[in-house]
Amino acid sequence: VYYVDAGSQASSWENPLKPYLQRVVEAGKRYLQQPKESFFDEWRSSVWEQHKQELEPWHGPLADANGQSYYANSLTGASTWQDPRENAQYFLEMENNLLSSLQHMLPAP
Repeated sequence: VYYVDAGSQASSWENPLKPYLQRVVEAGKRYLQQPKESFFDEWRSSVWEQHKQELEPWHGPLADANGQSYYANSLTGASTWQDPRENAQYFLEMENNLLSSLQHMLPAP
């Protein structure tokens, strides 16, 4: 099985949701080890910081020779026509929604 991004047509053998789902599972494990009232707020703040760091090397919109806008990653050398903030927003919202669901399912501290 491989995965294809419908927007960029990029393909991968790894599920693109895997790192985000792994972080949510890790949050649940850590909460169960040391439950405290502020745990999920602190974890969400950490998730926000991680997403911000992932966006830092992205620059744009830039214009190619034909004037078409694109975005470039100064760290990896990757470029894309799609604004990377769109994917980041989608994954941040998904991760926060999963964390909220997890918080409601787990016992209170």
